[in-house]
Amino acid sequence: MDRVTKLIGKYAIILSALHLFHASFDKYLDYLIATTDALEYAYLRILPSILFNIFVAIMIYADKKRFDIQGRYVVLLTLLFHPIGVVLFLIYAINSARLQADKK
Repeated sequence: MDRVTKLIGKYAIILSALHLFHASFDKYLDYLIATTDALEYAYLRILPSILFNIFVAIMIYADKKRFDIQGRYVVLLTLLFHPIGVVLFLIYAINSARLQADKK
């Protein structure tokens, strides 16, 4: 269970940092709205979300392989929406740790 506690702490920090960065980037984009057209603004607004999803999906894939956590479609779901992917990954990690504890 110590492994799961570390994973929960790690992803809580990552999600908090990404949320703060995204919020500050949105505030910065509000200042740029006068200098860009609507299409560029839309791309600039969605770009951080896509990059965050890819970043978190890579981290989840690495942790999934490192801790041998069986989870279907976790990485795909993380690419679509990273908070839900992280929650599902942590549920699989908790379940995996519980099953390993029951075997011992």
